[in-house]
Amino acid sequence: MAKIKGRPPGEVQVGEGFDEMLKRLAELYQEKGWTFTAEDKGIINSESLLRLSVEQETDQKADTEAWSKYTLIHGPIMARQGERGAVYSRALDFARTASKGNREITKILDELKIRKGHKKKPATGTPGE
Repeated sequence: MAKIKGRPPGEVQVGEGFDEMLKRLAELYQEKGWTFTAEDKGIINSESLLRLSVEQETDQKADTEAWSKYTLIHGPIMARQGERGAVYSRALDFARTASKGNREITKILDELKIRKGHKKKPATGTPGE
């Protein structure tokens, strides 16, 4: 069975201003008196579209607030983590220099590397295979 990727059929990604677009579409439906039935969503008319626009606006506000809170917390944490990483790296380099080739200490320092730095295996075959 093939794995289906992407969005479900009929689903689209929306961005900023989608709530306003829903309101404008609701006004057009109101003006024209349009109504139809969708199997999975029931009756679609100006009232249902207007309700969706209010829900979209509420969701957008909640998403914006959540993202703001996330960035307020995440940004400084990542900055501090980066600073600690830089100090750790310098301390590890100093310890390697100070150990003066002592194999036991070098072995310990190798275990403390954040990125192990394994050498890549050479590519086999010819390009384009």
